[in-house]
This record gives sequence, structure tokens and C-alpha cells, in this order.
Amino acid sequence: ETMQRGETKFLEFATEMSMDIWQKQKDESRFCSSLIEGGVLRVKLGKVYIQEYFLRNKSQKDTTVYIEHRFRKDCELIDTPQPTNPKPINFYIFKAQAPANDTEIFKVQERNMYDKDFQLRGIGRNELNGLIRNGYINQEGASAIEKYIELLGQVNEVADEINVIKKTIREVESNFPRIRANLSTIGNQESTKKEKEMRNRYIEELDSEDARLSKMKNEEKALAHKKKTMELQAEAVLQSISMKIASE
Repeated sequence: ETMQRGETKFLEFATEMSMDIWQKQKDESRFCSSLIEGGVLRVKLGKVYIQEYFLRNKSQKDTTVYIEHRFRKDCELIDTPQPTNPKPINFYIFKAQAPANDTEIFKVQERNMYDKDFQLRGIGRNELNGLIRNGYINQEGASAIEKYIELLGQVNEVADEINVIKKTIREVESNFPRIRANLSTIGNQESTKKEKEMRNRYIEELDSEDARLSKMKNEEKALAHKKKTMELQAEAVLQSISMKIASE
């Protein structure tokens, strides 16, 4: 019911009684090529469908066998003998030779191509090592990405410094209410020498913490500028990475 007008169809396993025919199927992904451009690694892969036809000839003479193989419209034939019908509708037909008293394996391979993209922005060494193991990145590309990763590490170190300063700023700012509350309990008119000394001490502490806070905020601002500059440098390195490889 799947045949079209003008198509020849061989009855499945319609061979002489002295032939045994069976088949095995599997599929696998194969690397074809990769390209790095604009901070993106684009890998071209092929999903290969492999079907092996085992032709066991138990007779004393060589036999010609015609194999009918369903046509995959989204695939192309690779590493496979040309079919007798180069423009199939539903089935390929292959002509195979089965030697006398032997088993011939006829392999049909069909490949469907597809792309797989990897964003390299923020990549870590573990991810890089995985891409290298898969053969998607060569030594030249790996060295360039390694430089980018080193810059990212420096950016993260500065970010850690900023976080430490921010934490200290919060601690200092939380200390001001306590100092001011202590000052308010003493008032402006000192009745005793001890109260005057305490008031001066609190004022000195307030001034000291205020100066410390101002200094830390300036440091935070300088580090934020440094971090931004380093991020721009890292991005420039990322965008400059160029690589192209193809499978042999």
C-alpha cells in the first residue's frame, strides 16, 4: 500500500531456499565540523542510522541479491554503494553479491545533519575539557578559551573583594544607630567629667566610623570600575576567538 506508480518493489527475503537473510540496526552521532564565532561554538553533527544486512549463502554458487531498504527522506546515504534506483520514492534497492558458502554483510548508512550550539560566555574549565574530549575544539581554540577563562577568574576575584567590602559597609552602617543612641542618653550638658569623656569617645567613634565608611565606599566604587573594565577585556577576548575544524 506504500508503493507509488512506476516503483519496483521486491518481496521481502524473496530469495532461493539456500539463503538466510537477517538484519541488525543501530544509530550513532558523529562529529562533522565545528566553528567558533561571536562567542558561540557551533558543532555540526550527523545522526547516522546503520542497518546491516547479513546474507548467508549456503549454496555452491555465488548469488546476486537485491535488498529493499526503506528510504529516509531526511537523510543522505554515506559510505554505502549506490542503489539501483538513485531517486527512490519509498525504498532504495541495492544490488549485492553473496559469495558461495559464505556470509556477506551489506551495510547501509544514512545520515541526518544537525547543529548543536554551545554558548562560551562564562564557560568553565570542566566544560572546556568536555568539549575537548568530544573533539569539538582543537588546541588553538582551547588555548584562546583558556585565556578567556583566566580573565574570568580575575573578574571573580575582584567580585569577591567587592562582596567583602559590601559586607563590612553593612556592618559599619548598622553600628551608627548604636553610637547615636549612646550619645542621646548623655545629652549636650555634661554634669560630670565621666559623661563628658564618654560623649567625646562616642563622637570620636562616630567620626572614625564615618571616615572608614567613606573610604570603603570609595574602594567599592574603584573596584566596581576595575571589574567592569576587566569584564569588557574578557568579552573582547571572547569575541576575538575564531576556530574552524572538520572531521577527517
